[in-house]
Amino acid sequence: DDNLISFDDVMIRGTLPLGVAEQNKPTYFNLNPNPATLAATISYAIVTETVVVISIYDIAGKLVSSENLGVQSEGHHINIMNLTSLAKGFYTVSLETNTGKKVTKLVVQ
Repeated sequence: DDNLISFDDVMIRGTLPLGVAEQNKPTYFNLNPNPATLAATISYAIVTETVVVISIYDIAGKLVSSENLGVQSEGHHINIMNLTSLAKGFYTVSLETNTGKKVTKLVVQ
């Protein structure tokens, strides 16, 4: 048969995983209060030391605010966002690390 392929004496060595590894995204991301007026508190947890950036986008997807929090250690963190410069409306808040990104909605009153 012309479609027959055979292998002989195949050896595979190594300790690397053979499947697709799940990204180390932030494991927890919460925003309170929501709706908010003057400020909102972001609570989040990260699984490895990484750079953390919090960004706010308006309803059209335009970046209106971004804060690079620098390298943060593994564990739970809290950040208070000042919202006084934002107009009333709907926004998207993203928490981005070197290994992943989580997004949530925010209403500013």
